[in-house]
Amino acid sequence: PVITNNIVARDTIICMDDSDLSLTQLSGNVDGGNGIYQYFWESKLQAGSWQAAGKVDTLSDYEPGYIEDTTLYRRLIISGACEYYSNEIEVIVQDSIMNNLIADHDTICMDGIPAPITGTVPTGGDIKITPPEYQWKISLNNTAWAPVPGANQMGYSPPALSDTTYYRREVTSGKCFHISDPVVMIVQNPISNNIIKNGSDDETCYETALDLDGSVGIAEMTGGDKEDYIYECQKSVNDQDW
Repeated sequence: PVITNNIVARDTIICMDDSDLSLTQLSGNVDGGNGIYQYFWESKLQAGSWQAAGKVDTLSDYEPGYIEDTTLYRRLIISGACEYYSNEIEVIVQDSIMNNLIADHDTICMDGIPAPITGTVPTGGDIKITPPEYQWKISLNNTAWAPVPGANQMGYSPPALSDTTYYRREVTSGKCFHISDPVVMIVQNPISNNIIKNGSDDETCYETALDLDGSVGIAEMTGGDKEDYIYECQKSVNDQDW
């Protein structure tokens, strides 16, 4: 008898990064022929011709792996003297998301506000048709990540920070998803032990040089960038204007 119910599951859309596509029987079982079936999968690009789909696969289902371009598939079944082609299905392939880049690292003092984190406009996915979806994530250790509530714009302005913090941007478009490289906002402790040895007051004679010795606290000074302290002495005649 004639082969029947050689129907392959419907058209689908995938991302170029997706290798988990499986082409399967839509429903029920193939019937007809002599009851012993050989399956041959074929593929073609939109402007191409039909050819064996990568390998001769005699299984009823087919896993094509990574696909770089929109491709049509069909399945040929041979059973005894009978053969029959299935319907054609189209697998639309969206380009991987690219150019998901965000601004570089920043360094602030404790409770300071970092510069806004800017980001480039990504490409790929379904971006040519609909805008991408953004979600900013935050982490204190670059391992455990959590969504930043309401942070779903192309850029993000962090609040004042009291601890070193990592940020990254996740982009979703169509069937594609991408995570940017993280940026770190390094938070330095406030400078402490900035002491002048002379004390809060000192005296000298008119037109006589006075040495202000700040060396007492240098070894114990903490905060900021401990490897690169920059010193600036200031003066005032009224303790208000410096």
